[in-house]
Amino acid sequence: MKELRHSDPEFHAILDKILQDKSSKGDYTIDRHKLPEPDIKAILKEVQQAREQK
Repeated sequence: MKELRHSDPEFHAILDKILQDKSSKGDYTIDRHKLPEPDIKAILKEVQQAREQK
C-alpha cells in the first residue's frame, strides 16, 4: 500500500479524505466520477515487481 501511496499521491489524498469523512452525506454514485482513474499499467507493473522480489 505504501508503494501505491508514493506512486499516486493525488489519488490517495482523495481516498484518505473519503475514508475520514464521517458525515455520510456524500453520494458515492455521484462522487465516484470525481475520483481520478487508476493507471492500470502502473498497477500491473507494481504487481509484477512485487512478484519478482519474492
